[in-house]
This record gives sequence, structure tokens and C-alpha cells, in this order.
Amino acid sequence: MRDKLLLTYLVADVLFLGGGALILTVALTARDKIRSAPTLDNVAERLLLAHCPQLGEIINAGFVFFTFLLSIPAIIQSNDRIWMKIHGWMVVISGFITLIIGLIIWFLTLRTRSTLSDAWGNETPEVQSLLQQRHLAAISGR
Repeated sequence: MRDKLLLTYLVADVLFLGGGALILTVALTARDKIRSAPTLDNVAERLLLAHCPQLGEIINAGFVFFTFLLSIPAIIQSNDRIWMKIHGWMVVISGFITLIIGLIIWFLTLRTRSTLSDAWGNETPEVQSLLQQRHLAAISGR
């Protein structure tokens, strides 16, 4: 029975690590898209991604990885329950941080329409021209 419980714990831990890897991958991909040169294909995406908290996402992914590392002593020293308790609390804290970042992104997307003119005004004339071309291409169906 203990082996099934340990196997379940390991599977959940690996899924937790995969979630951290996914958070880091999305944050780094978004950061690279923001830093890339604006083109007709990526100009709208760059404008929207620029308002997401990439640094917070990267820090959160690091926190998830640190929490995963804390699970290793809990697995090795199965008789010492303090590591399991620490890991459990770190998972709760990490989940709470992920929830907060998700809520921040959600609220930012809800305010996108009201802040779009400010974002438009902060862009260079080249980016504004690309956005206009992108909008005209979408209207004409190209």
C-alpha cells in the first residue's frame, strides 16, 4: 500500500514540476515575442503581451521549482514528516501566488479596452502603422 501512495505522490510532484515548466515556458516565450522586432504578424500580440507581468511569472516558476526541490528530502526521508509538511505548505503558497498572478492577468485583460488608447499612444509610429495595416487586413479578409 505504501508503494502506491509514494507512486501517487511522485506522479503529483512531477505534474507540479511540469506546471512550473509550463509557466516558465510561457513567460519566456512571451518575453521573447515582446523583444522581437515588430512585424505585421506579431504586432498585435506584442501590444497585448507587453502588459502581462512576465517577471512575476518567471519568479513564480522559480518558486515552483524550489518547491519541487523541497519534495526530494520528503521522498528520501520518508520517516521524517517535517519535510512533507514544509513541502505541503510550499505547494499551497505556490498555488496562491499562481492564483494571484492569474487574477492580475485576468483583470488586465478586462481593462484592455479602456487602456488600449494609452498603449496605442505609447507605441512608435512604425508600430502604429503596422497595427493599422493589420487591422485593414483583418477587415478586408486577407
